[in-house]
Amino acid sequence: MGIMDMKNAFQIFGPFEDEGVKVADKEYQETFWGERDEECPQLSEANGLYVFSLRNGSNYEPNYVGITKTRTFRKEVFNSANVVKILASFVPEKGTLCLHLLAKPKDTNLGFYRSHEKSLLWLEMFILLLCRRKNPEILNIVGRAFLENCGIEGITYPTKRKHKAIKTFRNALAIEGFGIAVGNGRKKPSAQPTIPPTAGPTAIQPTPGPIIEPTAGPIIEPTAQ
Repeated sequence: MGIMDMKNAFQIFGPFEDEGVKVADKEYQETFWGERDEECPQLSEANGLYVFSLRNGSNYEPNYVGITKTRTFRKEVFNSANVVKILASFVPEKGTLCLHLLAKPKDTNLGFYRSHEKSLLWLEMFILLLCRRKNPEILNIVGRAFLENCGIEGITYPTKRKHKAIKTFRNALAIEGFGIAVGNGRKKPSAQPTIPPTAGPTAIQPTPGPIIEPTAGPIIEPTAQ
């Protein structure tokens, strides 16, 4: 098999250190995004996905995943709800607050393609799936019930079983060395300000009571970029 064509792949930018106590300051935000654009022209005007992590040594613990939908990184990443998260949940914790950005550069390496909202919603659920393996207490609420309902033992959900079926399936997925966390030991926040997505098949909100199994139906694939 040949190498996958990566021209339409999201590229990863970062990590960028954030001075958490200053993120509410507009002048700090302008300086922050100005530095990003110096490193990668027009990055602040791109749309895509972002991840806030706390770094301790060489370890990055994901704490929040967000998407820009129709907005740009400059307007979305430090919005009022995210500033509350940073000041209330990240700043008090040990570690350096870091930011990763995912966006699609144009073939000319000047500027970025606009990613469709549906593609970003699917990407958000995928990244959340991965992040929850390392930090089950990640702040995101949107999609939590959906991801828990789709949990797979030994893959996305912890298990004590060491069955051949699990080992061989992990091998088939090329994730034999991809560990699963069981918690970070921190107290879960009582409330998190979040803005739920309004479109796409993954905008499933957690509700009290038992989880309702999804009904059969056609699978909606993300549109091509």
